[in-house]
Amino acid sequence: MIIFPSEHYELCNRVVHDFLDINIFNGDRDIGDAIGMLLPKYLFREQYHRCLEVFEELYRWSGDTFFHNIGAFHEVALYYFLVAMSDLLHDNPDFSEIYFNEEIRKLVDEACRDDSVEESELDEEREYYLSIDSYIDMLFNDLDFLDIDIAINNHRFGNLVLEDFLGFDVDYYFEILPLDIQEEYRRKNKSNCITLFSEVGELFQYLDDRAMHKELYKLFWENDKPVYESRIQLILGSIIDAFFHDRGVEIIREASTGSGNVDFLFHRNAGIDEKVLLEVKCASSISYLRHGFEKQLVAYLLSSKYKHAFYLVVCFTDEEYALTKKFISENVYTEEIQLYVNIRILDLRKRPTASVL
Repeated sequence: MIIFPSEHYELCNRVVHDFLDINIFNGDRDIGDAIGMLLPKYLFREQYHRCLEVFEELYRWSGDTFFHNIGAFHEVALYYFLVAMSDLLHDNPDFSEIYFNEEIRKLVDEACRDDSVEESELDEEREYYLSIDSYIDMLFNDLDFLDIDIAINNHRFGNLVLEDFLGFDVDYYFEILPLDIQEEYRRKNKSNCITLFSEVGELFQYLDDRAMHKELYKLFWENDKPVYESRIQLILGSIIDAFFHDRGVEIIREASTGSGNVDFLFHRNAGIDEKVLLEVKCASSISYLRHGFEKQLVAYLLSSKYKHAFYLVVCFTDEEYALTKKFISENVYTEEIQLYVNIRILDLRKRPTASVL
């Protein structure tokens, strides 16, 4: 499942998956032909294979049971796909019967019940969930990428109004910039990645891959029990040190932020003074996770004036994993400051061995 800014994430994922299945992935139609008219011309022309990959990821991720974080490229692809579906809705009187099948309608009814809608308002609420335009509102926290050209042009000339006052995150949208502008930023920052933020994001991809496929999770179990949080910090610290070796990144543990100590502070000053915060918590309870998120990490951001942070939740059991998914659906997009906080799951549940498989 994809993490969307809606508590009805099962419904949202089912709608996205089924619509992609009907319009792009069902039949013999070439995927490139299907999406060629949807995306901005420069993006499709310059990053054709990445465009195909992004749509395939949206399709796969919206159809499985794991939580997936999407990036700027995914947001752009999904937005323009839904806009095209909205146009189709207005042109096809049979749209609802074709696209909103019985399973989706059951999820719509569940969403209406969860919203505690009065009986007299039920039909109106149901119509809301059966409208494509509603999903354009539900699935995106903002549509900043529609103004990426204005933001990047202003940024190049030192005009940071969109970033400083409206919270526009130019760094986040690096992957959807024209390739010549990407290359210019790489040269400027003397790095293969535009920002430290994106490199910390790569760290979590590395951890996910090693935990899933390379038995990294075994380091966090001892005598058939999960290790303590202090031990988790030590293991992660060693992995982080190795990952950022020779990248010019300073890693400060238990760094003071003005309102307390954050678990890890990543800092690099190479033309641009970059700082990223990381707080790590075990998934013991919703209240514990919420305290670490709202009372610690968000407070650190506010007091330190840093822009970017990650909240890493460690899960050892199926129950903890389900609890964390619930926490993410309820908290990931609740306050403006949290636009800069990325909640990630470190899945350390035991995997079956090869002999068992």
